[in-house]
Amino acid sequence: MTNPNLDRKNETMTVDNQISNENADTTVQLTTAEEADILCTRLLKTTGELIAVLERETADLRKARIDEIAALTLKKQTLSATIARDSNILRANADFIKTVAPQRIDQLREQEGQFHKSLNTNHDALSAMKAVSEGLLQTVANSVQKQKSGPQTYGRNATYQNSTGNQVGSISVDTTL
Repeated sequence: MTNPNLDRKNETMTVDNQISNENADTTVQLTTAEEADILCTRLLKTTGELIAVLERETADLRKARIDEIAALTLKKQTLSATIARDSNILRANADFIKTVAPQRIDQLREQEGQFHKSLNTNHDALSAMKAVSEGLLQTVANSVQKQKSGPQTYGRNATYQNSTGNQVGSISVDTTL
């Protein structure tokens, strides 16, 4: 007999479902090798899905597909919440799982390495996109400043001066993605 709090293999994640799963009992005590295997399998599957989403997001970042990136946010949140819940159950039952399914622990460690590699690549792409965006904003701000300050002319002693005085220009940008 499997633990009803653990056996959710066929459950499809929806937003309503996700909220109830975040509050699920993470102090589940595993009692059989089958339960340990179900947990590890689900954790491997969910982490694999999150890696795929991160890789897709990274590709979209590199191609500047902002709309597609925004659409991935809910999926990432759902997968992350599921992984967090299952990781808590895994930690609470680590000694038992090491005893009944040591090969699954090795698989989880290997996949964790893949996850961190994907996460670092995604972070690098996000940082690059941020740097490009900030560069574009600086270029726009400089252009606005030049337009506001007017043309430069020669003044007394052959020094440059702005013919309209030193006016400060400003721009407003919504940075929410």
